[in-house]
Amino acid sequence: PTLEDQLNAVGLGRFQIFVALATGLFVVGDGMEMAAVSMLSKALLYEWGVTWKELALLASIIFAGYILGNLWGGYCSDAFGRRWALFAFGLVFLFGGFCSVVSYSFTVFAISRFVTGVGIGAAAGSAS
Repeated sequence: PTLEDQLNAVGLGRFQIFVALATGLFVVGDGMEMAAVSMLSKALLYEWGVTWKELALLASIIFAGYILGNLWGGYCSDAFGRRWALFAFGLVFLFGGFCSVVSYSFTVFAISRFVTGVGIGAAAGSAS
């Protein structure tokens, strides 16, 4: 039998639906992640006195976290399984997002965005 025959015989189960929904939520979260910083840039400039260079650094920090998380996520999903890796990195993403909301300085905000980037990148690495 071919691979297609095997997949048709197994069918679509709860785990496949869970992975599809979790991956979809991470894709939505990733899009919101990029949109949030661009929407906050004017407020960061005026409220915290952030410079344009610091805003550019913030975007770079998010992508650095994404890259590190992607590398780490693939390893962890192979070592511990995709289900647990997706769940754990979802918590990392949630923690980073919460810390971003309660940030009181640019430094804390930048660190929390890095953690959020790690969570999103690791989830992407775990799901693929």
